[in-house]
Amino acid sequence: MMKFERVMTWTVLIAMFFYFQWKRDDRVKLESTGNSHVEEDFELAHPMGQMQKYMDKLHFAGLERNWQLAGFYLHELEEQAEKIVGAKVHEDGVDVSQLTQQLLVSQIEQLEMSVKAGNSVKFESGYLELVDRCNSCHQTSKHEFIKIKVPELSMFKNQEYGK
Repeated sequence: MMKFERVMTWTVLIAMFFYFQWKRDDRVKLESTGNSHVEEDFELAHPMGQMQKYMDKLHFAGLERNWQLAGFYLHELEEQAEKIVGAKVHEDGVDVSQLTQQLLVSQIEQLEMSVKAGNSVKFESGYLELVDRCNSCHQTSKHEFIKIKVPELSMFKNQEYGK
């Protein structure tokens, strides 16, 4: 009986080795082509939802002139935009990644300068421009029914935005 158990153990171990080797080879192939995302697997709604959350938090941090917190949320917002750019998303004949690069990333970088300078006036106008650019992107990509606006109340009642 001991011999049977050893044979079964070795069989399972060898099978596991080949399975994980096969999975690793697939991952290496994806990475070597430069495609960390397979377009069919990329769900655009996820980073967009994260961006909406970070824009809400960014707005209230900026209102309170908490520039450190605003900078943090700008960075998070930029990371989500870069995910979309890197995924090379095309929907209904529209290059969403290129639109995101042109409309959002450049405006986020402009907004970063006003945050670093602690300039409330430029922050407010830059934030309004960012909202407008979100809506322009939605119109261009045939999603005009998604309309972003400046939040009136924070979605996150459990966070303090002041310093």
